[in-house]
Parts: sequence; C-alpha cells; structure tokens
Amino acid sequence: MSKDAFYFKHDSNARNDEKVLALRQRFGMEGYGIYWAIIEKMRDSADYYLTTGYKTIAWELRCKEQTVKSIIEDFGLFYIEDGRFTSQRLRDDMHQWEERRNARAEAGRRGMQSRWKKNAEAPKEPPQTPTEQPPLVLTAEPQIPPAEPKKTLPKRYTDEQTELHSRCKEIFSTLYRQAKGAEFIWSAKEMRMLVDVISKVKSQMNASGFDSNNLDLVAYNFGAFVQKMFERADAWLVANASPSIMASKFNEIYTQIKNHTTNGNKPTTNNVGNARDNADFLASIASAIQSANAQ
Repeated sequence: MSKDAFYFKHDSNARNDEKVLALRQRFGMEGYGIYWAIIEKMRDSADYYLTTGYKTIAWELRCKEQTVKSIIEDFGLFYIEDGRFTSQRLRDDMHQWEERRNARAEAGRRGMQSRWKKNAEAPKEPPQTPTEQPPLVLTAEPQIPPAEPKKTLPKRYTDEQTELHSRCKEIFSTLYRQAKGAEFIWSAKEMRMLVDVISKVKSQMNASGFDSNNLDLVAYNFGAFVQKMFERADAWLVANASPSIMASKFNEIYTQIKNHTTNGNKPTTNNVGNARDNADFLASIASAIQSANAQ
C-alpha cells in the first residue's frame, strides 16, 4: 500500500496552539488524544467531514459522549454545519497535498508518453518472421520448447531493463483497468515493486526452461500472471491488487492460480486448456501488450 494512503499534516508544535491549550486545560492529555483521534477519523472520510453522531464517536474512542461533544463544540477547533463538522485546517492541508500529488502524477504521465513517443519514432528493423508462441509458464503442465538460437533484439531496445519495465507497467495498468474499471495510481514504491515482480516471473520462467532474455516472452508471461491473478486469486488479493502485493504474495498467488477449482473440481489439463486455446484470455493479454507497444 502506498505510504501516502493515510497521510495528513501534523505540526510538531500543535499542542501549543491557543485553542488546543484551552482543550488541554479542561481535559488534559486525554482530551488532546481524543482530538487527534477525531482528526484521524476525519482524514479517512471521503470529503473530510464527520456527522455529529457524538454517541457513536464516543463508543468508538471509548470515552464519554459529553467529552466528545465539548471537544468538538467548545473550543473553535471545528466548523459545524447541517449536522456535520470538519476541520478547516485539515481540509486546507489535504487540498494542497492533493494538488501536489496530482501534479506529480501528471508530470510522470507526460514523461512516460514522451519516452514512448521517442521509442516509436526510433528506426526499427524489418520485422522477423513470426514464430509460434511457446506455451505459457502458468499452464498446468508447461511444455518446454526446443532451444532456439538467440535473436537480435530490435534497435529500439537500447536499455532492456527500462524497456521491459515500461511495457509491464502498461500491461498491468491495462489489465487492472479491464478488471476493476478504474485507473491504477502509480507511486514510487509501486514502480520499485514492479521490478521485483518482473524478476520473480523471470525466475519462474528460468525454472521452467524458458528464455527469460526474450523481452516479448517475459512481457507475455507477466501479462498472463496478472490476468490469471484477477481471474483466480481470492477476493482480498484482487481487491488489493498492486505490484507490492504481487511481490510479497507471489508464491501464494501462483499457488492459487494453479489450484483454481471449477465447480468444486481441481482443473485438469483438459478443463484448464492450453493458453493458446483460450480465445478470451489471449485476446485480453494481446490487447494489453498491443496497448503497451502502441504508447
């Protein structure tokens, strides 16, 4: 989970604010703790507002309802209207933070588009004769293809790691959007964790006898892993899908994919089928890879 997920600003000298001092004089450090617990709860709400349900707040914080009511109403720390209340200081701080975060995200998106545009405009070698796509690593009983001579990568792959990382990022974003109907928000941490996931996919390929130096094959197997995770992993993993979760739960996800059941029966080679025979699955992966290549 992103380190920014539950962020809010807390000044180190907040305890010396004149309104907070008045609160501390009446309720001591217990009241100070209740005040910040209310601020934390307010930060988790969608619009930084809470309802004036003092009894519910008091039950949650294990304190007296009258104490909660006094802290909210008597010291000018909160703005109250129409049965709801908020902290104007918290709202101002969070709106400034949201603007900075959105600006960074937009700058990153433009930078990525610029890099993809440069790659697209770079001279390309004539396409090689297409060969049959080898089976996925994630099939029930993967068939190891005969060894092939190494192919020269196109000139546009001047930095293999950066190119592969960018392609897998776009593939994950596309499959995430298809599965959840929303855009995935990339943070610096998730970008680092994506490298770990790619490394684990390559290790799995090596263990199964595949060439992990083939960027197209690595991207294909990465997409297969992400797609099967959305189709077969448990609800919690799907709901929290991200590169960081995939990196930390890789073996668990892989096991769930392999042991996925249909109508209560473990899948066999026949009912799982080779990935090349699954038209819907291939179309989704091909679409994700095509989208990544087209950016």
